[in-house]
Amino acid sequence: MASTPYPQRTAWVSSEVGTARRGLRRNRLEQCHAAVMRSRSGTTCLATAYLNDLMWRSTQRFGAGGIATVAQSGIDLALWDLKGKLLQQPVYRLLGGPCRDKIDIYVTSDDLGWSLELGFHAFKVSNPVHYEEGLDGLNILDEHIEHRAIDIAQPDLKWCGGLTEAAGIATIPHAGAGTPYGQHFALAMPESPMAEFWMGSDPGVPLEEVCPIPGMPMPKDGYVTPSDAPGFGMEINPDWITPWDHTAAIKTLG
Repeated sequence: MASTPYPQRTAWVSSEVGTARRGLRRNRLEQCHAAVMRSRSGTTCLATAYLNDLMWRSTQRFGAGGIATVAQSGIDLALWDLKGKLLQQPVYRLLGGPCRDKIDIYVTSDDLGWSLELGFHAFKVSNPVHYEEGLDGLNILDEHIEHRAIDIAQPDLKWCGGLTEAAGIATIPHAGAGTPYGQHFALAMPESPMAEFWMGSDPGVPLEEVCPIPGMPMPKDGYVTPSDAPGFGMEINPDWITPWDHTAAIKTLG
């Protein structure tokens, strides 16, 4: 995808009325994506919890987490976007509606002066023991919590199994303010009082010029409000998407 700084994998989900939306991922998903898509053909796209469970079960041969969970995340996020488009509602309303007017942000940055100039008022300077990425899946996260191995749960919505897995957990998603998914989560979930914004751009470059996903609002003066457009409000040009041949992966699965 030419407009983003990383190679992307894009999950497309189609409905009977011809609508297709997507969740962005940047890992190699071929084999587990094929298994996941085979499990959900013909199922109503509005049954996000049921479909997420089907995905989890269909990828057990790959293990309880890792790349299979990445594939599950991308498709789950695409399903939420599709549901919002079909119902003509932003995702945060489908999650129960906003519980705050705007999202308070803390920024992770290497330049405190530039962060202050942009209006941020909360910063990540040091961390207690925390669990960020979620690449192992939420079942592994449960083990960390049970054994009191972490203080803060910060799963990445693009790695932990998606929005369906993360909803209802007392958490601040990893770098959530920098994705449409994390923004909608933070606006709707009472247990997520702040959102993290990772600022990887150079000092002096306005945030609007480095927006990673078209249609996603960028922070201003330490706050952000998600798009109220249907779904996640992403504006992805279909011409940016290059299809890939998944037949080799399907043959590998047997």
